[in-house]
Amino acid sequence: MDLNADYELPFSARRVWAQLSDFGDLSWIPRGAEQIDHHHGRGAAAAHHVHSSFSDTPSTHRLECIDSAAMSLSYSLHQTFMPVPDHTLSCEISPLTPGSSRLHVNVHFNDDSVASAHSQQVLMSAWISHTVKQLNDYLTSAPKR
Repeated sequence: MDLNADYELPFSARRVWAQLSDFGDLSWIPRGAEQIDHHHGRGAAAAHHVHSSFSDTPSTHRLECIDSAAMSLSYSLHQTFMPVPDHTLSCEISPLTPGSSRLHVNVHFNDDSVASAHSQQVLMSAWISHTVKQLNDYLTSAPKR
């Protein structure tokens, strides 16, 4: 099952990409990522473990592919503390204007990981919206990279 969402951000595509493409830097997520065991490896197949107050088990994030020219990446999440375990998240950033961009997010997950497909869509949609808001808030207050 897949969930797709598009978000318009008031930042250049280059600025959004600079933040999201730094796979080892999750400083823009203030809640949910209390401790990060920094990634092992570089580029595709890099991984890190994210510890959260939500669970005793860290979530494993593995970068599956990254394409700087296309401003796209995908990573898988395993043993996650999130209510929808074992899924792959892909995102692509495209410019709208010199100072704004569109973030397209696709989440692919197993239909059996929670009680119903509808539950998965509701949970992931809320999580994605919250995460994009955190990114927006961070980029609003952070110095330009």
